[in-house]
Amino acid sequence: MSNPLPLTEPLTLTEPLTLIEHRWWHGAVTVEDLPAGGVRPWRVPHRDPRFDIGLVHHGAPAGVRLVASTTATSVAITVAIDQSDPCPIDVVINRTVHARLGLVAGSDGTATVRTGLPAGAKRVELWLPQYGCSAVLAVSFDAEAVPVEPTGPRWITYGSSITMCRHADGPATAWPSRVALHSGYDLLNLGYAGQALMDPPIARLIRDTPADLVSLCLGINVQAQGSHTARSLLPAVMGFVETVLDGHPEVPVVAISPLAVRPERDVPGKSDLSVSAIRDIVTEAVTRVIEHRPAPNLRLVDGRTILRPDELDLLVDTVHPSDAGCAVIAERIGACLG
Repeated sequence: MSNPLPLTEPLTLTEPLTLIEHRWWHGAVTVEDLPAGGVRPWRVPHRDPRFDIGLVHHGAPAGVRLVASTTATSVAITVAIDQSDPCPIDVVINRTVHARLGLVAGSDGTATVRTGLPAGAKRVELWLPQYGCSAVLAVSFDAEAVPVEPTGPRWITYGSSITMCRHADGPATAWPSRVALHSGYDLLNLGYAGQALMDPPIARLIRDTPADLVSLCLGINVQAQGSHTARSLLPAVMGFVETVLDGHPEVPVVAISPLAVRPERDVPGKSDLSVSAIRDIVTEAVTRVIEHRPAPNLRLVDGRTILRPDELDLLVDTVHPSDAGCAVIAERIGACLG
């Protein structure tokens, strides 16, 4: 991985790209054209009032990347920062992180970073921060760049902050990103921190979005949020999974119960459900769907096989994986998808 060039490094850059052209953006559901210039990628249809349901972090660009074909030898990007400790931007070339660009907001709440690129024609991916970035204001290459259409199987993954991966070292080493880069998937990351509550609009979004693979990490946010009781969680999981299947009856769908957590997290939450109890209910719900509906490619995975109880040193707190934990999760979930 190369080091980013300091801002004082002289670079000859072309005019900023016209970013609203959707072909630049992979991993976004919609792209908002900002009145003052620049764009904000969203991971929901941001103008649809049916998605005004109290979600948070749906405007954080987890898994969103600008993909270009270019002979440029340098690139600069300006972003709006909305947190004091934002994640970096990863520059990926040939599925490998070429540079990791740390962000520090200026007095105007923006950050500009730049890096050199290897000579010759190449595919450049600018992976946006999974946390802490609210908009892309400008991107400039020092030679012509053209957008690249998505390739590879479209993979939709749904989940919580564990899927957003705040504690990965960078956006390209979050576990969904690792899987996508390794396997050549076209990733759509629908991880919403604290909000993986099996909302019907999100189930319909997944149902209505073309996909070749779907993974659903179900249940973990219920413990802290108290969104469901033992009575309501079972039908909520069944309804969410069946709605997804309505749009993807022949597509491999992997439903994953909560991963292992530290013992102090596995306690009754606001609705008196522990993580273990939630895991049991998710297991029963998905099993019922498998047994009573034609869904030949629906698979249930016990989350404790993805991150095991003897691997809790891979967590940075009671539940969130470190960068090393993301690598382990990626390997195992990747195997389930493959």
